[in-house]
Amino acid sequence: MKRLATVRGNGITLQRVDAFLPAGYGVIGWDEDGDGVLIEGYDHAGWTMEDYVAPRLASGGMFAEVAA
Repeated sequence: MKRLATVRGNGITLQRVDAFLPAGYGVIGWDEDGDGVLIEGYDHAGWTMEDYVAPRLASGGMFAEVAA
């Protein structure tokens, strides 16, 4: 199942968000408001949105809002 999230935080760039993502996840661009970076990917082998991707982003001061 494809996972989608919007990442927000002070001073984020597409490149900075991408540097925090594991294989299987990637940046797809800015959200329509231009204040969040959209990411998508697939959970695989323990690299899940809730247990790895979101906490890793948070370690860099970025916060993922996971799409329902």
